[in-house]
Amino acid sequence: MPCAKCASAGLNVCTTNVCVAGSARAVSAHRFANTYNADLRSKKIRESVLDDFPGLGPKRRAALFEHFSSIEKLRVATVEQIAEVPGFGGKKAAELRDFLRRPA
Repeated sequence: MPCAKCASAGLNVCTTNVCVAGSARAVSAHRFANTYNADLRSKKIRESVLDDFPGLGPKRRAALFEHFSSIEKLRVATVEQIAEVPGFGGKKAAELRDFLRRPA
């Protein structure tokens, strides 16, 4: 929407330096807010899924994310692949795999 000055000149888009600079600031602020909120949602999803698995502390969780980088990759991993992560043996890897693949 044009400012009053641009509208009075019959323009549909602002061309004044004030409007262009203000628009760039608004776009930048909007992008920052969207990125921040997406990061929060991602963190909440990641934490909520693994927080329900007993015996999984921050070190093991960090090791899983370092190795697999996403819950989706972890969900499709085999027991052998999970057991490669430091802190996981075959039994704990099988329990985690079953936990992640159970119906919601």
